[in-house]
Amino acid sequence: MPEIAESLTAGRVNRKRLARHNGATAAIGGTLQENGKSRIVGSEHSRTEITEISSKFQYIVNYNDDATHYRSGSEFVWEYDGMQNVTKRLALGFNGYYYYQQTTNDRQNGLTYLDGNRGGNVAFGPEIRYHLSHYSMILKYEKDFLTENRPVGNAFWLQVGIPIGSPHHD
Repeated sequence: MPEIAESLTAGRVNRKRLARHNGATAAIGGTLQENGKSRIVGSEHSRTEITEISSKFQYIVNYNDDATHYRSGSEFVWEYDGMQNVTKRLALGFNGYYYYQQTTNDRQNGLTYLDGNRGGNVAFGPEIRYHLSHYSMILKYEKDFLTENRPVGNAFWLQVGIPIGSPHHD
């Protein structure tokens, strides 16, 4: 029977309709989130009890900055990870994203900025996930590759998952 899953991440609420079959979970719906002056539409897919392969596609539509009259071009982003459970609490794997080049040019005062200033980026790195009762901690490292018209750098991420409401038991 499908259920509604709700999570709170970095100040946004995502609601998804999930279907469960033989230990696998797949998103049937997607998410729509307001992020500053951007609108992001995305979806996620595929989890099993032992191995997880997740992917999220986003299309970001940027709006004008009223102070500078600058508008960044629209963007397509693909995030992914693959995890293998080592124990019931510990999973190891990889993560990253493919930031496809912008689909539209940057604009300022209604004109194309420079040559369009279209950005692109790819990142990849290891991920460790640890579950503590109803909470989880995730440590990620991402190294940038093939960066164009974007900041270059490597990132460490520490994420803490805290459930909202009462826990769901299968």
